[in-house]
Amino acid sequence: MAATIETVTIGSNTEKGVVLRNSQIFRKIRDNSWSKLQLGMRFFFIDDPAAVPSAGAILSFGLCNGSSAGIGDATPKHCLAATTMSNLGAGVAWGRDASSGDYTLLTHTWTDLYRQRYVNGVRTSAGQWSTAAVSGGAYIPKGTSYIARCALLFSIERGSPNFTINIFGRNTLGTNQTLPTRAQFISQIEATSPSILSHTAGVSSTIGIDEATNGVLDHVNVWWNRSAPALFITDISVAKLS
Repeated sequence: MAATIETVTIGSNTEKGVVLRNSQIFRKIRDNSWSKLQLGMRFFFIDDPAAVPSAGAILSFGLCNGSSAGIGDATPKHCLAATTMSNLGAGVAWGRDASSGDYTLLTHTWTDLYRQRYVNGVRTSAGQWSTAAVSGGAYIPKGTSYIARCALLFSIERGSPNFTINIFGRNTLGTNQTLPTRAQFISQIEATSPSILSHTAGVSSTIGIDEATNGVLDHVNVWWNRSAPALFITDISVAKLS
C-alpha cells in the first residue's frame, strides 16, 4: 500500500502530513558531505483501539542507499536503521495504555529498538540499545480529541569503519502530548544535545558501515508495516551537525 498525503481534523485542530499504512517513504539527502547527521520525525498514531499492533509490527527509521530498496522491501540494498525488528528478524509486540490511549512498545522502553544494518538483503543486528537507553518508557501518542505528537531523532556520525549512532525519543506517558511544536522540533533537530519535554536521549553505540563498497547512505527511509493504526508523520527533517 502506498503512502498518502492526508489532512486530519481532530478536535479543533487540523494537520496535514504523510500517512503510512503498511508502506514506506524516502527522502533524498541533498548534501552528503556530512560527518554527523541528525534525522528527525514528528508523528503520532491515528487512534484505532481495535487494532493494537501485535507481535510482528515493525517501525523503522534510518538511512538507505537510494530509494529503490528500503527496509520495507524484500531485499534492502544498503540501510542503517533503528527498528522494532528484533535480532531474529521479527517485529516486537506493542500495547495500548488503557488510560491515556498512548501506544507503547512491549517493555515500554525504547530498548525495543534494535540497531540494524542491511547489505543486499543480508541483515546484521548490533543488538538492542543499552538497557539504560531512554528509560522510563517508549510512548507514541494517539490522535483522538486533539492532535498529539512525539518526536524521534536518530543521530549518525560517520567513522571508519564504525558509525556512532544514538536515538532520542518520548519517555513519558500521557503528558505534554502536543509537544514538540513544529518550531521546537526544527530547533532541536539542529541541537547536538536535544531538549524536548517528555523526551530523552539514549546511550550511543557503534556499528560497522562500508559506504565505499555498499553504496552511500543518501536517503531517509521510514517504514511502518501495519495498516492500522495508521502512522501519521507531520514532519521529517535532516540536520547536518558537522
